[in-house]
Amino acid sequence: MAEVRGFRKSDFFLFLAPVATFAYFYSSPKLGTSYQIFHGIWFAFFLNLYVRMTRETRSVLSRTLVLLWTFGLALDGVTLAKVFGPYFSPVFFAVLVIGLVLESGTIARRDTKFALIVRDLMDAATGTKGTSFDVFSEFAIVLMHKAQFNGAITYVDGILSGITDRRLSQFQRLDIFGDVRIEMPTIASSEGDLGETFKRALESGIPMRAESGTCEFVLVPIGQNALICLFQSTGLAAVKVSNLEQIVSLSTSAFRAVDDKLLDATMALNSSLARVKKELSNGSYPLTSGAIFFDVVDYSKHCENFGLPYAEYISAKFFPALMKYMDGYATPESIRGDEIYFVVCTEVTKSKRDVLSQTAEAVVRLNGFLIEEGKTLSSEHGFPKPDFRIGVSIGEGNLVVDDVIVRTSGEHINRAKRLQDSANRNEILVDSVIADCGTPIVSIGKKIVVVKKNEIEATKIGIKRRAA
Repeated sequence: MAEVRGFRKSDFFLFLAPVATFAYFYSSPKLGTSYQIFHGIWFAFFLNLYVRMTRETRSVLSRTLVLLWTFGLALDGVTLAKVFGPYFSPVFFAVLVIGLVLESGTIARRDTKFALIVRDLMDAATGTKGTSFDVFSEFAIVLMHKAQFNGAITYVDGILSGITDRRLSQFQRLDIFGDVRIEMPTIASSEGDLGETFKRALESGIPMRAESGTCEFVLVPIGQNALICLFQSTGLAAVKVSNLEQIVSLSTSAFRAVDDKLLDATMALNSSLARVKKELSNGSYPLTSGAIFFDVVDYSKHCENFGLPYAEYISAKFFPALMKYMDGYATPESIRGDEIYFVVCTEVTKSKRDVLSQTAEAVVRLNGFLIEEGKTLSSEHGFPKPDFRIGVSIGEGNLVVDDVIVRTSGEHINRAKRLQDSANRNEILVDSVIADCGTPIVSIGKKIVVVKKNEIEATKIGIKRRAA
């Protein structure tokens, strides 16, 4: 057997039981050397066996067998003290060894079974056929069959799926698999509010058992953006839930792969620059556009304080919500860690208004999200409202279309980035022409930005709050 990987507190107490029993009778003056020698040899075998037992092997059965042998030691001591009867502990020790051998075989077969399940889940998670949502559905079907549930329902965040314009915290049902004739969870037929059950499952990050009427189900979270509801028509045995938890814990890489695919779908869905490929062939086209660079202040510091959950919140919740909110006003061209570059151009928005007006509107809307919706969203997830730095510029450039990506170029893009880099916490720096657009944009003051000995004149602006 493998070497011990760690003891639980109960293992030490269980280990002390036979040690104390053996020590007591071993030191008794009423017992001769036969007990000391004979039982000393058997006890040495026991020590070696127990220390080499893995945490998993020390199950309820193995603990029962150890206590049984402890009883045999005590019985031998009493028997020998009264000078009659045979030794019982060797028989109990033989039972202990046989039981552990059989149990180890069971564990080995179970490990092999779980290894195959993990492999199948990883194959489903890394599939390349269809969209990311197709991969998610296939993954849910495999998990349903391998965990032996009657049915499954898949959910994704409305922001991620792009099929809702309602509140940010709503999930949408995608598909139903399995035996749809049985009663399904009430929560499964409720497309809308993100219920407390969903919230608890997402916060825990592990499968959560619940029930609705006669239907029992388990919610399996996929990161923070999706859920699989596995349901059962009859009583949900504890061993089935336990096996599901084991499968999930062993398949973290597969679950992360599915989550990554869904996040990629979010970026593709919300980045609408690619839409112009339907109208334009490969090439470079003159373009007047607005460039908006948005940056999260103290991102690294918050990642250190809150750990991975904060990074996942920004990338999986805050940014998708922001991009969805800005849809129709500004389009994200690139996302680099804690920064988003938005493009404003009529080629995407199809607006008849000039780019200057559209850019000003986009800045106002971006500020509104950060002050209101973004603050609420962060509070709901237990994080502080992200502070920001924003740089905005307008100018002439090019729209480049090729087989790989659609992108913009121009000096004003570099200027917007430099303004963002030079902005202070919660400061918006823009070209003067944007500051002159008027209400609700208010010019606060001029600022000279120095970049490689070159001076750039910028204007710090504020946004008037909407009347209550």
